[in-house]
Amino acid sequence: PIGGTTKLGTKVNPQMEACTGIPLYDGQPVEVGPRARLAVFKGYDEKGTVGQNIAREMEYTDCFYEMMDCIDALNPAGKVVADFIPDGDGSLGWASNEAPRGTDVHIARVKDWKVQYFSMLVPTT
Repeated sequence: PIGGTTKLGTKVNPQMEACTGIPLYDGQPVEVGPRARLAVFKGYDEKGTVGQNIAREMEYTDCFYEMMDCIDALNPAGKVVADFIPDGDGSLGWASNEAPRGTDVHIARVKDWKVQYFSMLVPTT
């Protein structure tokens, strides 16, 4: 785990941790979110609460410029509704979204316009 208190290879009991949703990789708790992303992709090594907040601030500028690009690409005269919305065939579908605290994954099964199953995998609860 990056910046965690558990040494790599140590077996832990996630059920005994303070929160109900703990990100695990290969059975071990891992850090997710901006500090973890910057540590992996940009060599960021600041730890603790201050390091977490600095990492968030560093990502805000990237997000801001990406939002500006999206606004520039926006066509306000374009369509607002899709030509075809499927009614669902009962197969499992998923979507992923990168959020400030880590990646959110939404899983759903829809058949004949009815939700049969829905679950969210979130980094924190």
